Amino acid sequence: MTTLTVIYFADNALVYHDSFGKITQKWGERVTLISLSPDDKNRVLLVEPPNFIDRNFEVRLQRKRKKGFTKIFRSPDVSKPAGSERIIWSADGCRFGLFGRHFTSTKFLQDFTLENGNILYLVYDLNREKAYCHRPISSKYDSIYNCLPMSSNFMKIFE
Repeated sequence: MTTLTVIYFADNALVYHDSFGKITQKWGERVTLISLSPDDKNRVLLVEPPNFIDRNFEVRLQRKRKKGFTKIFRSPDVSKPAGSERIIWSADGCRFGLFGRHFTSTKFLQDFTLENGNILYLVYDLNREKAYCHRPISSKYDSIYNCLPMSSNFMKIFE
């Protein structure tokens, strides 16, 4: 269990601290998921910026003993509710998958669905520093999807 303590307010943000490091959360943002890698060297956060109509989120990576976060993915509009996502790490801790039950843009992707109904939405490779997600192949979508197209072979990583 992670216990976060507010240590100060700075530049319109809350700064939390735990044994892993600091989490800076701007006003209006919500951290809805935190996952620690099997080797305890990396932490992934799912952060929702303030939204009034659509639900978007950012996946942020924090490496132990390094300052700040790396934003590795920002979702296009996805459905609610928050909290229906989870991170599953590969056995070697080099990759993680973001799974969820309510991703509207992926309902037709049976090859990416676990028996419990969770859909693989995003895979991140820490060694290559590359994100893979469900997206149209055409380059006209590059500005919307900051990831590479995903192959169904990625499911084998999380079996």
